[in-house]
Amino acid sequence: RINSGPCGRFANLFFQKWNELFTEKVSISFIMSADSSECYHVLVKLPNNSYYDGGSGIMKRRVLLKGYQKGTYIIDMIEYDFDLLDEMSYGLERDYKLCTNYSDVKTSEIIERNLMQITSGRL
Repeated sequence: RINSGPCGRFANLFFQKWNELFTEKVSISFIMSADSSECYHVLVKLPNNSYYDGGSGIMKRRVLLKGYQKGTYIIDMIEYDFDLLDEMSYGLERDYKLCTNYSDVKTSEIIERNLMQITSGRL
């Protein structure tokens, strides 16, 4: 359900928790329309330069872009900027009609539980 709207909130929660736990940092990225008028999706760029999409998994840039129209491109947010993330997400605090039961608390719990498995070597 992450790809039904709250992708920016998911990316932000994942970014915060990952960077708290690991020395190799992640960043947030935006999939942009060819004319730069629209942000289609927000996701996380992993330390190995792959992208993590909470709904679709881990992909390389070229594979990720194949799912979009020609000219679509990715902007990597090198320095974290909450205001930019909020703008590109069309408001992080908005409601999601396709994901009405989305919860930051539950999403954060799931992210933390899974990242803790990586830190303990159980994944």
